[in-house]
Amino acid sequence: MDKLNSYNLSNGGELDDSVLGRIVSDNRSKEISSVLPSKIINNVLNRLKDRDKDVLVSRYGLHSTEATNKETLESIGNRLSVTRERVRQIEKALLKKITKKYAPAFKSIWGVIDEYILKYGGLVALDDLAKYLKLNEGSNVDYEVNALRLVMSVHPRLKPLGRSALLKEGWVLKDSISMDKLVDLQNELIKTLKEDKKPLPEDRLVEMVVKKMEVDKNLIRGALRVGAELGMDNKRQWGLSSWSIIVPKRIRDKVYIVLEEVGRPLHFEDITKLTQEKFKSKKNILSRTVHNELISDKRFVLVGRGIYALKSWGYKPGVVSDVIKEVLEQSDKPMHVSEITEAVLKRRQVKRNTIIANLQNRDLFKKVGKATYALADVEK
Repeated sequence: MDKLNSYNLSNGGELDDSVLGRIVSDNRSKEISSVLPSKIINNVLNRLKDRDKDVLVSRYGLHSTEATNKETLESIGNRLSVTRERVRQIEKALLKKITKKYAPAFKSIWGVIDEYILKYGGLVALDDLAKYLKLNEGSNVDYEVNALRLVMSVHPRLKPLGRSALLKEGWVLKDSISMDKLVDLQNELIKTLKEDKKPLPEDRLVEMVVKKMEVDKNLIRGALRVGAELGMDNKRQWGLSSWSIIVPKRIRDKVYIVLEEVGRPLHFEDITKLTQEKFKSKKNILSRTVHNELISDKRFVLVGRGIYALKSWGYKPGVVSDVIKEVLEQSDKPMHVSEITEAVLKRRQVKRNTIIANLQNRDLFKKVGKATYALADVEK
């Protein structure tokens, strides 16, 4: 890790709680937002010969903001009447030329990337970096991400992560960690999560792995972010991407995450809308589909007319009279109607008059005093 220590980058942590710290943080955020990979890349590409520019534009999917698919070596070779191997050689030579000749053009974006990548032990995933650079907030997301790939390909201090089913597309600082060790680290993270059987806070997971392997904590944080089998839940805890709470595939799992994030009961129409917005499904999610999932999954409880909550919040299935009965059973004495009402409203979203009306059921409840009730089988 000597390579990492050779960089002299300021932390800025001491300023976090000060006015100056907030100003610096805000300015940094604006600086990050202003660094568009496509702007820098197009400036450099326009200095190249037409054929050279065509090769890189085609290989990285940069023909336009709409056509973002990368062209194969064979396809480019056929168009230029050269072999696919010759196209590969041209591409490699061009990347080397850009790194050497046009490095000053990349100074601003490389500075931002270097600062970020060092926080994570010299590791970075493409999707994570794109999010940090706020590329997911624009209208040309795929185009900007393709441009970012080219920016990273000419970065002199980085190399692509080796091909492994355990790793996402990303890059690693040269000489920071071997691929074998990185794969071992991924396996240890997966093993630890499987043993614990639930999502874990990042600090907790890092500490657990440090005890098993002599690895820098920042490197572990980076390994989490480049792990293809790892992901975060809505509470920013780490788990396995095969877990539904991390990567939900079914509607009911997505609904569960939405309700957990909101933290309060919602009507199924509102749940449908929020699920559609959060997961940005290309296919419209129908409210009747959501309603059917809510009815059939025991994790959800009907707490009002069309209103559902999570069972884990303490809600239990049943009609209003069942809830009243449970409230009275848990009490060691008769209860005033106001006490019963407040207790029921914590478990159901119903009108107060509905609760009072249910108390009139003489088979279940009886009045034992002024506005005071007990179960029908309880003596005065």
